[in-house]
This record gives sequence, C-alpha cells and structure tokens, in this order.
Amino acid sequence: MRVLFVHPSPYLTGAGRMLALLTKYLRRRGHETLVVLPEAGPLTRVHGEDLGPIVFVPMTPLRRSPVMIARHLLEFPETVRRLEQLVRAWRPDLVHVNGVYTLWAGIAARRARVPCLYHVHEARESYPRWLYRMWQAVVARRASRIVLVHAQLQEAWAQCAGYPIAIENGVDVERIRARVRDPVAAELRRAWGDYRPLLLCPSHIMPGKNQRLLLRAAPTIFRHLPDAGIVFLGRTHGRAANEAYLRELQQLARALGVEARLRFADEPEDAHHAYGAADLVISTSPVEAFGLIPLEGLAAGKPVISVRTAIAERLQACGYAVRVVSPTDPEELARAVVETLAAPPRTKTVAFPEDYQAERVVTQFEITYARILAERHGVTP
Repeated sequence: MRVLFVHPSPYLTGAGRMLALLTKYLRRRGHETLVVLPEAGPLTRVHGEDLGPIVFVPMTPLRRSPVMIARHLLEFPETVRRLEQLVRAWRPDLVHVNGVYTLWAGIAARRARVPCLYHVHEARESYPRWLYRMWQAVVARRASRIVLVHAQLQEAWAQCAGYPIAIENGVDVERIRARVRDPVAAELRRAWGDYRPLLLCPSHIMPGKNQRLLLRAAPTIFRHLPDAGIVFLGRTHGRAANEAYLRELQQLARALGVEARLRFADEPEDAHHAYGAADLVISTSPVEAFGLIPLEGLAAGKPVISVRTAIAERLQACGYAVRVVSPTDPEELARAVVETLAAPPRTKTVAFPEDYQAERVVTQFEITYARILAERHGVTP
C-alpha cells in the first residue's frame, strides 16, 4: 500500500509524533510512505529517520491573526495545485491528512480521485467554535473516512459526518526507552543542576499549556522538598504571544521567590531524552484532544501527575502510575507532587498499557486503510 501523508507543521507536536510513529511502523510492515511537510524544522531534525521520504510543499498554516488568515486564503489555490500535482505524480492508494485544518490536501485528493482520510488531532477548545464547525462541514464533504484521536470527540463530529471512528493515539515505547537509556539523559541531569527530585514539565511555551499552575504550586512544593527543582522544557517558536507568555512566567517566578530552583530550557528538542533525567513528569495542559505526555512518561518508567484530561483519567482509573489533579488548583498539584514522591510507585507498577503500544495503533490504521480501499472498489471488507 502507498500512503501519502500531508502534515501542515514543521514543529514537534503530538500530531507530529503520531505521524512519525505511523510512517516508521508502516514501512516496517512493507508499505510505502511519502510525507509532505511545509519546511524542515524540529520535526524533521528529531524524527527524520522515522518519517522516511519527505517532500516539502509550502503551506501557510491557519492561525488566529487576521494577517495569517488572509495569507492562508490568498495562497490556498496554489497550495492545492501543488499538492494535486504531487498526488497525481506519486499515485498513492490513499492520502492521510494529518489535521482537520489541512484542507488543501483533501481538495487535492478529491480532484485526483484518491481516497482521503482525515486524522483529527485538534481539540475543539483550541479554536473559535464557529471556525471549528465550518471546518467540520468542509472536511465531512471531502473525507472518505474521519479518524478522531479520542472517542470524546465523536459527539461533536457525529453532527457533521455519520462515519467518524476513534483510533486513540499511541507512543513508540521502543524509541522512548532507548532515549531514556542514552547518556544524554545523564548529561542533562548534570547540566540542569543537582535537583533531588527533578520535576519535568515538557510542553510548548504557550498560554494554553497552563504552566502557571505548576509555578504557583512551586512555593509549597519547595517548602516540603527543599532540594527539588523544576524544569520547564519547551519552545516559544519565536511567536510574539508565546514570547510574552514566557516573560510572564519568568516574572511570576521572581515574584514567588522560586526563580533559583527553576529552569526554562529549550534543549533538547526531543523531550524523550529529558524523561530519563526526571524523577516525576508533570502535564499541565487541560486543552488536549488526547495528550501524549502521560503515556510518554509511563513509557519512560516515570510516575506522572496530569491535570484532568480524558486519557489521564482513564490511566489513573486503570491503576497506572498517573495521578489526576485540577487544572486550576495549585495547592492540589503541590500535594500530589509531595505525596507521589513520598511514596513513589514500585517499579512493577510503572507499567505501560498495551492498548497504546505503537504496533496496536498502527494495526488499527492498516485495517481502516484496507476498508477505505475495499469500499472504493465495491468490495465488502
């Protein structure tokens, strides 16, 4: 099977991690893949080998600013033309569109008469409701199948399309554990300071990621754990709003008197190395359609504290080493940190759920691809 993946961002996001996982394991199973990206960047630097063959096609992302919306619309026809040309030249069996706002690829696939799967990673709360609904309607008219990263999105999508299915994200456990054992992890621990314990919060530096919660919990954490330290690992990607948010976090750290025991780090780009340096992984972002950090922490063998998300609550309910806290209560987070580190999970309890192993997730996509192609040829799968 030949699958063309179109992904709209050069950055290292959860959707980008899933793209790398799918292409890596599909090629292992004998399929051909080709990835289309707008440009080189953190995703290709970290996952270039996993992604395999790559073609760069300029794609202006849809962002909230009026200028970027106007630019997106102005360049839309040329982007569609280039993608259609690529689809006709490479002749894939199927186009996998990695994101609901990547409309160019769906239009190009339809013009070239190639089946198209839309893989929805975006949380509804991340964008204005009217925009999300408009894009839902457009996608529903062009998709051969819509795959949602979590079942909680199905109700919203059922109104626009009667056939969305949920295939939950997974993580490349093999890759994460190799990075945790890498000497880079020990080097990071030394570089960041002799914190005991070291708390890692790996997430892009942007307002929606809610790092303020952990900052406000820090005074209580350090009162009980005076040798502890916190590392916020993430990048602003040079965006003005994110840079302003970083300055706000730094000012808050100074105001709270905890600046000396914090690090704002933008290296390494690959957070999988950093898990090996951490004693505890903390996820503060409540606006996630899925959210990979709890799974990545477990894959690295680390206990995790996460604000309330569907995946974190499920993992906690199933007895995994994940503790769920409120996204608005710093004192609850501080208590969870202190109590988790006072009685850390036994090694055998830091297990990883089989349902989220890469192999199982990829198998579900293979089955879905086969059904799309069977329907196209009038065959009952």
